[in-house]
Amino acid sequence: MDDGTLTNTDNGYALRFERDLAHPVDKVWAALTQPERMKGWLSESAEVDLRVGGVVRFHDHENWGHITALTDRKTFAFEWRGDDWDGGIVRWELEPTAGGTRLVLTHEMPAMSDAEAAQFEKDHPGLPAGWHPVSSTLAGWHEIVDRLGDALDGTADDSADRHARWERLNEHYKKAVL
Repeated sequence: MDDGTLTNTDNGYALRFERDLAHPVDKVWAALTQPERMKGWLSESAEVDLRVGGVVRFHDHENWGHITALTDRKTFAFEWRGDDWDGGIVRWELEPTAGGTRLVLTHEMPAMSDAEAAQFEKDHPGLPAGWHPVSSTLAGWHEIVDRLGDALDGTADDSADRHARWERLNEHYKKAVL
């Protein structure tokens, strides 16, 4: 398992995942920035206005944000937020390697107080059992990055029980970071 890392920052956390993908940068870039290529790993219903200040919207996750950094085939960063919450900044970075592409995902996530987390749970009743702001976000990104690799490899399995995998990863990260 290629675990993500968690670093404390001045206003919360930096979650980071790194993967070496056996695919050219152009193919990985397309998967990150083209809504039709996000299906099966990130979002079944997305919109991307690919320019700094443009909006990225993930309808099935009920979140959106403005693009904050964009360098063609290298950096794609955007706000990760909902109408009533701020999830920070998600940053994808790509670097060509001899074997394909080095992908780095960083999520700069603001800390939630216990009261804020309780209110978030109340406002979002569909959250899975065991939800915690930090471990659950690590588990979610871990699952998403793994699904990206599978989608690029052409081995994505939509029949896999994503929720059960997320639950296992969430428990794993709870032990590691809480």
